[in-house]
Amino acid sequence: WRRAGAPEREIGWRIAAARAAELRFDRSTEADHYLRAIDIWPEEVEVVGDPPASLADVYLMAMDAMRFSFRFDEAAVLSAASDERLGDVDDGLRADLLLRRSIYRGEVEGIEVGTALLDEALALCGVLPIRDTKVRALDRKQSILFSLGRVEEARTIAARQVEAAAELGNPVFLRDALMRVAWHRGVAGHPSEAMHLLADAAARSGADQDPLGDVRLGVYATDVLLICGAPVDAVAAAGALALATAHEHGLDNPQIMLVRVNIALALLRSGRVSDAERLVDTPPSTPLEVDRWPLHSIVATIESRRGHHDSALERIDAIWTALSDGAGLNFDLLTDTGDIACWAGKPAPVLLRLVDALVVLAGSSPVRTVAPALVAAARAVADVGDQRHADPLAELAGLAGLLDDQYRGDIHLAAHRATLEAELARAKDHGRTAGWVEAASLWDWLTRPHDAAYCRWRAAQCALRDGQGTIAVRLLKRAAADAHEHVPLSRAIAATAGPG
Repeated sequence: WRRAGAPEREIGWRIAAARAAELRFDRSTEADHYLRAIDIWPEEVEVVGDPPASLADVYLMAMDAMRFSFRFDEAAVLSAASDERLGDVDDGLRADLLLRRSIYRGEVEGIEVGTALLDEALALCGVLPIRDTKVRALDRKQSILFSLGRVEEARTIAARQVEAAAELGNPVFLRDALMRVAWHRGVAGHPSEAMHLLADAAARSGADQDPLGDVRLGVYATDVLLICGAPVDAVAAAGALALATAHEHGLDNPQIMLVRVNIALALLRSGRVSDAERLVDTPPSTPLEVDRWPLHSIVATIESRRGHHDSALERIDAIWTALSDGAGLNFDLLTDTGDIACWAGKPAPVLLRLVDALVVLAGSSPVRTVAPALVAAARAVADVGDQRHADPLAELAGLAGLLDDQYRGDIHLAAHRATLEAELARAKDHGRTAGWVEAASLWDWLTRPHDAAYCRWRAAQCALRDGQGTIAVRLLKRAAADAHEHVPLSRAIAATAGPG
């Protein structure tokens, strides 16, 4: 019909084709069909297709399809265009459109702008009959609150999301809401309970056939296990169903990307750099796609491990340039950035970025999400090593109390605490061999060889300073063995060992 020049006949089939693409999870093709439908939408026609869709419906479906097929920027442009073309709409559609605007404008113009639009959408939903926009808006609200360190408020909103999804009667939305509550339990330090709740969410919600939900389950489960320090095999097992589902249905969406990123991070923590590189399957020459920035952060970390410091710094700097101001609140990105900068010998530029975020958020965010960034900041302070680090050092020393004695039974947090204390001591020029050895032993328990090797290398430096050459030799040999596939660490160990 397009080639025949008959858009009035084409449009119905175009919308049908978009719906068929969605059913086979081909969101990018779905978006293309909807964009064509928008271009040829006939004047004075309110609805098209069976079931009928309005022009506003098509805009919404196109935006959603693009957002979940790594076409965020295009979706943002379409959101802005919809304002002009649609004009006045009823309150229901206005709430639907406001939710999308809050996402796209919030990413570009900042959290405050996005939150104001989101609250406007929620206010409308509060006086309308229940609709899926309310569930989606509550999910975004809790996510924003969590990123701002307002964790208790986020958990309250997550509980409201469950109630709204139950009222809506949508099993898929209810399953996701239940999994979100489970995730909150996990990041609070209850991984076993969280994993049970995640596994039970499908049965509780009645979502029997939910491939995309299976992928989201993989995101939540791998994230909880990573945050709580689980071994790589547990993380990989938690993401196995999601990877199998993606293979079966040919999925490539942001959620499956996050599953791969989480498993790759677990592999990196376990010292398996080559395995992580194979999993992400993204050559260093791949240009940055901002929609895939978590993947590129892993690629930059792998480049750093390989000793390619310039390209790693270039990639991580490009991520920061591409993202909005809200990126400064992401502890994972901050931690990766600190690690890459320190191995490149350029800790100073990233130091204040790390410390500023920690000062704002550390006291109100879950300690398990904060701990790695605290250690990264302390290392940057110690590596800077001159008078510029006095104020950040004092601020970090005050934050170190977050990892207090109540967490002694948690080996993952204990390892971070021991390493943090050792770095702060190094920053004050009185590092101790015993402190670094204690940290290394805790990393051994967690099967984190590169972290253990780093600590033993620092312990050996202290031993050499104190004239304990025999102890230093033993520490360096063990460190060298554990530093396999970490090129800059291996070089640092070899340099400390010297010709002898």
